[in-house]
Order: sequence, then structure tokens, then C-alpha cells
Amino acid sequence: MLLSFEEHSVSLYGSPRQYWCGILQPWQYLDPKQPSPTARASPPFAGRVTEVWNALDLTLVTLCAALASATSYGQPRSLPESAVTPEELRWIAPPAGLPYALVVGDPTTAGVYVGRGRLEAGLRVEPHSHPDNRVVTVLSGTVLVGYGEVFDENKMKVLPAGSTWTEPANQPHYAWAKDGEVVVQVVGNGPSGTHLVRKR
Repeated sequence: MLLSFEEHSVSLYGSPRQYWCGILQPWQYLDPKQPSPTARASPPFAGRVTEVWNALDLTLVTLCAALASATSYGQPRSLPESAVTPEELRWIAPPAGLPYALVVGDPTTAGVYVGRGRLEAGLRVEPHSHPDNRVVTVLSGTVLVGYGEVFDENKMKVLPAGSTWTEPANQPHYAWAKDGEVVVQVVGNGPSGTHLVRKR
């Protein structure tokens, strides 16, 4: 929703702090073409209206300070400086799961992480989901990707190297390295995890 003030559009959803932190006064959202409530008020109530709006301004300032404190408390770890070559990546082959290399971050904790996964030729990744939003880029090879709780080749899209796909949080999806080995890079926002979809 957009409200206009002096030929400037302000999004209440995109920039809430412009309202709450007093960049725009509350009364300007009521009627931008009219003067302040104090100026419009009749003389007997002018002083009372001023007191009310001053009190509201003080409340908004206090709220703004609380919001600033809340956003700084418990923030995810900062992204470290990192510059690595493909040869410097350390690949891990777990007993169960895909071989992977962590580029930066930690998917088990809060914050951004980047990792790479290797799908061996012919591997079918059954339907599963993750609790975080992820973006995957195909670095090499060609992979088939589909969405849903049932593995269905007819609903899969062929993605060659350079392609990307999204894995929305809790959205089941599946993949298939049908024609050869595939290497992908995953960017997500931890904490992450993998939940397999039970076969019906």
C-alpha cells in the first residue's frame, strides 16, 4: 500500500521505519493535504491536541529505540572474509548423503552459508525439503529438477551448467543426474537441514 505525501510515495511495507522513527509525522498519514491536527484544532482543544501528539512522538521514539535494540540483539554471525580456489576446497564424503565441500559459513547455525555438492552419474535424489530458502547453481554437468512429494520424470526440467533453481523453505523437490556427474553450488540461510518425504 502506498500513501503519498508532498508528491513522495512511501511504502508502509517496504519502509516502516520512515513512519515509526518519525521521518514522517503520524498525522501526515491521516491527511497529507491538511495542516497538522494542532493547526486544524479549535482553540479550546489546541493545547490538548499538542500534548497528545507530543506524547505520541515520544512513544514512537521509544519504540524506534527498542526496535533498533532488537535488531542488533541476537544477529547472525557476520560473513567472514574468504577467497578460495577450487583446489583449496575440502570435499567430504559422508557415509550417507552427497559428497560436499563447505565454501563459507555453517549450515547448522544462523547466517548465510555456501556449499557445493557432487551428484554422481545416474544418482536420483528422492523428494525432500529444507527449513531454509536456498538457491542452487549448476556448476558442471546437466541435472533434472522437479518439485513435489513424488518423483516424476515428466515434471522435471533439464538444467545444464550455468542454470539455477530455487528451493523454497519446506518445499519438497527432487533431482536426477541422469546423464553424468553434476556439481552444484548451494547458497542458503541457516540453520538448515534435510527432511525426506515419506513414500506413500
